[in-house]
Amino acid sequence: MEYTLSDLAKITGAKRRTIQLWAEARVIQTDDVHSGSGTYRKYSRQEAAIACLMVPFARLQMSIGQLAIISNGIRGHLNGEGDGNVYWKDIEASIAGTAKCYLIVSAFDGADEVVPVSLYVPKRQAGSAQYAGIGAMMAMHESEPGAISLSLLVNTHVKALR
Repeated sequence: MEYTLSDLAKITGAKRRTIQLWAEARVIQTDDVHSGSGTYRKYSRQEAAIACLMVPFARLQMSIGQLAIISNGIRGHLNGEGDGNVYWKDIEASIAGTAKCYLIVSAFDGADEVVPVSLYVPKRQAGSAQYAGIGAMMAMHESEPGAISLSLLVNTHVKALR
């Protein structure tokens, strides 16, 4: 499925101009060749999901450069460059509401260029109703002074794609 600029604005709740700026800065990407006035860019379902995930960070007034780093980190993870445990099928399951997926973004004082991005699908431990691992993901930054981690439940932000 492909989405237009208007579709993305409606789905994300972001302004059309915001979506245009994200496209120009490669926060969201298109394969279309933009050849001037009257040419409409088309965005894949994957890029629509990434646009949905950028909205909460934009609301925190993160710079467009930081949004590009985060979106590239998400894209990399889902294309097999991350730990290999979360794939586009997991995002589709989040969209459908059949599974949970978390996006964890970490920041450190003075680290403007590198923002670690992780995607996590909780797995139930054998014999336990508790999800394992999310605490470990958040705790790995405890030793860094000034470190913060933001965790988003992906399902909440991509459900408009149902």
